[in-house]
Amino acid sequence: MMENILLILFLLGFGQAQIASLPDFSHGGDNEAAQSSNTTSDLNGSGEGQLTTTVTNTENIKAGDTVYKVGCPDHNNDSVQYALITEPVSELFRIDTGGMIRASRDLKPLCASSINFKVTCKDPKDSTVRRVSVKATLDGANRQPTITGINFNTDVAENTTVGTTLATFSVTDDDSNISCRLTSTPAESTQYFGLDHTQRSIIVKSKLNYEQPQTRHTNVTVTCSDGFCASNLAYVYIRVTDVNESTDNATGRGGEGDGGRGLDGEGGREGGNRTANTTVVTTTERMEEGHSEGGGEVEGRGGREGESERERAGLKPLQKKTGGKRERQKERKAARQARKDKKKEKRRERKQKRKNKERKTNTEGE
Repeated sequence: MMENILLILFLLGFGQAQIASLPDFSHGGDNEAAQSSNTTSDLNGSGEGQLTTTVTNTENIKAGDTVYKVGCPDHNNDSVQYALITEPVSELFRIDTGGMIRASRDLKPLCASSINFKVTCKDPKDSTVRRVSVKATLDGANRQPTITGINFNTDVAENTTVGTTLATFSVTDDDSNISCRLTSTPAESTQYFGLDHTQRSIIVKSKLNYEQPQTRHTNVTVTCSDGFCASNLAYVYIRVTDVNESTDNATGRGGEGDGGRGLDGEGGREGGNRTANTTVVTTTERMEEGHSEGGGEVEGRGGREGESERERAGLKPLQKKTGGKRERQKERKAARQARKDKKKEKRRERKQKRKNKERKTNTEGE
């Protein structure tokens, strides 16, 4: 008798597993429409099971379609409660009464090659717990677009023409409806860099400015999407380089200088550019240089002042020069020497005046 009782107790206890903290359980709906191409496996007995399956045509599975069926039959024909956890976490799946794992929404946005289903089966009467792990390969799932051709650093001069292409990239995806967007760090740099969506390129959108230190270094990031799956992140790190802008300001100003303007010919432009870049030049020297290089007429206040100074120095007014460079250099040297001689003569006169004054004072004292 005692042996029979022990045997009965052993059979009742067979299959029990350790009770763990369980998630909320759901009985779900009644839609039993299963994908014929997906396998169905039953797990008899107790403990844990590891199963594998392949879900076909994943991208076109609609809400309510069966993805997989897990069997957890109970020996006493008691109803079984099911709970489902996915790895990685996804809200696109649910489990119904009978162990049907279904799509809770269309699986077009599912951008993965596989997913793990963690199923817990529980008999509420005797607290028997069974766990099933199903690794599902998602065949035909939507794939995220892939960006190639960038991920590098580049230097860009601040005088680069607006519209210039800095980098081009390619996007690989099964869908044709691809859209891309550009972001930047710092955010202020989006005023300088943009996307040419037709050419799939990063371009200069507005005039760059090296003098703004916060946007000298910019990390431009590009992402693309098919409306469901986002691509990998791709970048171009842009360094804006300085350009000597003084040369640009002097070029092509028709020979303008502080000593005169309106010079004729290419030589006038060269003379004006050189005088514009000279640090310390007297009014007369500016006028002489611009005039002699250009061979034109002197105009403006600076030119008139230069001519007056030449007259005071005892030099003839400047005429249009047809000689060579050496003759022009001799004339400039002669003008500088004349000014020096005139200053020396003035100093001599002042010195003589002081002597005469001292002699007169001494005479009156006697």
